[in-house]
Amino acid sequence: MLIVAAAVAGVAAELSSHESLVGWWVAVAALGPLFAVIFAARSLAGTDVVLERSVPRLTGGRRIAHAGAVLTVCCVPLALAGAATLDAAATAAMVRNVLGLLGMMLLAATVAGVRAGWLPVFGYGLLALATAPRDTSRGAAWWAWTVQPGLPNVSWIVAGVLAVAGVAVYGRRGPAE
Repeated sequence: MLIVAAAVAGVAAELSSHESLVGWWVAVAALGPLFAVIFAARSLAGTDVVLERSVPRLTGGRRIAHAGAVLTVCCVPLALAGAATLDAAATAAMVRNVLGLLGMMLLAATVAGVRAGWLPVFGYGLLALATAPRDTSRGAAWWAWTVQPGLPNVSWIVAGVLAVAGVAVYGRRGPAE
């Protein structure tokens, strides 16, 4: 995650130096968390998923703790890099995006497995970045929450629901085989 945070800080410093770019922080705040979550996805399962799933009562709390640790490892370096190079709203957007994308990835990992759990998150992240309006018109705060400003609005609710649902379902079911 340190590499992703360093890349976020470097790209943000470079893009902020160009006065002609408007809204450059959106790509940084959307892609930084996306890559952090994708890189963290592989850490969610051990070498033998079937063995992990054979004792679900013993591992539910451990899965939740592991998901919390992954959230912390993804969130803290990006928040520090954002605080150093971005404004407060963009830094908040990065934190929100880590929460929501990690929850989405946890949900996908319970259905598709850890090896493929990052694919829906990656596809959604690129689709939202490429097609979504940067304002809340026409319900964009619901479906394109990753590209919204970090100010408190509906996008935080969507990210929070995804995070809570992802951790709860992953803690209960674990990764798919």
